[in-house]
Amino acid sequence: MNTTPAPTAPRDPNAPPSPFSDQLKELLEALECLYIRNNTSGRRGFSQKWPHAAPYVFDEELTAFDAQGVESDDHRARRKELEKEAEKRRDELIEFLETLEAKSVHDGMLQVEFVRDIMMRYRRDMLLYLYAVHIVDKFVPPPPVPQAESEEAQGQV
Repeated sequence: MNTTPAPTAPRDPNAPPSPFSDQLKELLEALECLYIRNNTSGRRGFSQKWPHAAPYVFDEELTAFDAQGVESDDHRARRKELEKEAEKRRDELIEFLETLEAKSVHDGMLQVEFVRDIMMRYRRDMLLYLYAVHIVDKFVPPPPVPQAESEEAQGQV
């Protein structure tokens, strides 16, 4: 059995840059492989690898249970409910990501209204998992660099 990945065609240097993040497919795969119920370590691993996507899947209360454990049968029952809700959010996110490229670009043209709606729905760090930096920057500019860091980057300190 050959486990070597299939070679990919080299990217045309004259082609415009992709509007999508290099991490998009990997995020989708991670979500598809993520088993949520009774899988604290899986949720923790996903949260470590995808810290900006995790809040869109896991409720803060579920994350707290994962960090602190459960102390009672009531907590266990509540965690079970939260796991079901997280699975539903994961499934919805997978469905969204599976159609993102097709809905974002039609006939080589970026669908600005659709992309703008996505930019309003997610935080910048999550958007960088979905779209390339040059696209995210057009809709959600990066936060300003503090003065000390800016001067240091320019070698003026």
